[in-house]
Amino acid sequence: MWEGPFLIKSKALLKTEILLQGLDFHAFHGVYPEEKLLGNRFRVDIKMQLEVRFNPINEDLSHTVDYAIVYNLVKKEMENPCKLLETLGQRICNAVSEEFPSVLSIETSISKANPAIGGLCNWVTVTTHWSKS
Repeated sequence: MWEGPFLIKSKALLKTEILLQGLDFHAFHGVYPEEKLLGNRFRVDIKMQLEVRFNPINEDLSHTVDYAIVYNLVKKEMENPCKLLETLGQRICNAVSEEFPSVLSIETSISKANPAIGGLCNWVTVTTHWSKS
């Protein structure tokens, strides 16, 4: 039986991507003492791929990823300083995959404003990819 204008079969298994873009934080990640003391502006984008059983009659949040929970997981990791954005990306992927076992893959892009590289640079971005094996 087909439901509604989107022609989604009841209880169909759908591959879904969820993207949270532009999560902005002031945090204290970095190698240099001034980064740990003053902090910096960071922007996080996180994309998750999952398969969900969609039932158009009963839209149940427990069958997908709750954006608010993802935001809070990212926020918690951003509040825990580390030296490398690579480490931070891995920690975010681990936290999200543990909270949402239905997630098949995660991509995080973490951007740091005006990095200390000895020259002009608006942002440096490190992207981490995680997938179930």
